[in-house]
Amino acid sequence: MQTEFKLKVYTTASKLVAAALGKERAKAFFEWQYWRFQSWKEKGSLSNAHYKWVYTEAFELKEDFYKDKVILDVGCGPRGSLEWAVNAKRRVGIDPLADKYKKLINKNTNMEYVSAPAEQMPFESNSFDIVSCFNALDHVENLNSVLEEIRRVLKKEGHFLLLTDIHEEAAICEPTTVPWNLSELISPFFTCLLEKRLKRKDRIYESIQFPEEYNLNDKADYGLLVAMYVKK
Repeated sequence: MQTEFKLKVYTTASKLVAAALGKERAKAFFEWQYWRFQSWKEKGSLSNAHYKWVYTEAFELKEDFYKDKVILDVGCGPRGSLEWAVNAKRRVGIDPLADKYKKLINKNTNMEYVSAPAEQMPFESNSFDIVSCFNALDHVENLNSVLEEIRRVLKKEGHFLLLTDIHEEAAICEPTTVPWNLSELISPFFTCLLEKRLKRKDRIYESIQFPEEYNLNDKADYGLLVAMYVKK
C-alpha cells in the first residue's frame, strides 16, 4: 500500500545506542530486557487476564465472536495474549523475538508462537479470520509493509483489531509514528467499523478501561488509537 507514513528520526541517545550495537540489535536488546524485567517484577509469571476484556469489551464484541476462528496476534510478546480464547479454532502469535520469549512463556501454553518479523510473515494468504495488533504497530520498521502483510494473510471480510500509540517522537523500540488518519489511509483496503481516539495514560489498557477523549488541539498529548476494520 503506497500510503504516506511519517518515519521519525531517532533521538540523539537512541542514535548513540544504535550506533554501538546496530539499530536492529539495539532494538532487540531493549525489547528483550524490558520483558525480562517485567517477568522479574511479576515474579516469573506474566499476567494475561486482561486480554479477554480487551478482545471483547474494548471492541464491543462478545466472546462467541471468536468461536471456531483462526486468530493471529501480530507483535504478541510473551504474555499469552490469546490464551483466553478457548473457543477459537487456532491461536497464533508472531513476534521477532518469539524464540527468546519462550523462556518466559508458560510451557502449558495453548498458543503457537512464530518467530518472524511482521514485514515478512511466513503464512499463506487469506489464512486468518482475525488479526490483532496491540501496542506493537509503532514498534515495526516498515509500516506500509506490515499493513500490506496483515491485509494479505487476512481472509476477505476478516477483522483487523488495532490498538496503537500515537506519538510525535520516535524511540529506539518505537521507530515508527502512526498517524491519526490511519483509517482514512487504509480505506481502499479496509472498512472501519469502530474507531476511538483516546488520551494515553501511563498504562495502555487503563487508557481503554477509563477512557478520556483525545484533544486534537493539544499536540503535546500522547494518544491511543483503538480501531476495528474489516477487509474489503
